[in-house]
Amino acid sequence: MDLEMSDGFEILLNDIAKITSLKDYCYIFENTSNSFTSGLYEITSGGVEYSNETILIFNEFGKRIRDILQREGILVFFALQGNKAKFKFITHYNKELFSNDLFELIIFQEYNLEPCNEQRRCILKQSIKAEKIKNTLVYACYENNTDKIMKALKNPKQS
Repeated sequence: MDLEMSDGFEILLNDIAKITSLKDYCYIFENTSNSFTSGLYEITSGGVEYSNETILIFNEFGKRIRDILQREGILVFFALQGNKAKFKFITHYNKELFSNDLFELIIFQEYNLEPCNEQRRCILKQSIKAEKIKNTLVYACYENNTDKIMKALKNPKQS
């Protein structure tokens, strides 16, 4: 599901770009009924790496983003110097993963970028394996998605 690019998003993306020292980055927000969290990742030639600027940017823009978002899911900002920033809204994701693990998985799935750190790459591999649950009857029930439940019941598989 994509959100429409509004003036509010344009202004917000420009304001974030003015404050961050990063030239190329991916900034991800997760909004659930119980939490609102984010992660800022610098994009380098070796992959992506969590940035300590996350707290600064979150403190400055978290409320504005939450006001614009107004629904549960993940909002991804992707910015490369010299290019117009892009964003995407994701509602179908594995809610069982820890936020940082989830954010790195999304960056990998959407932009084919892996973490720079070897330990984080190992965690990414585990997260990729955990993604298989999204295609199960159990997960369809967890999401309370009738269409997926019916589809899973028509094509039963042993896991």
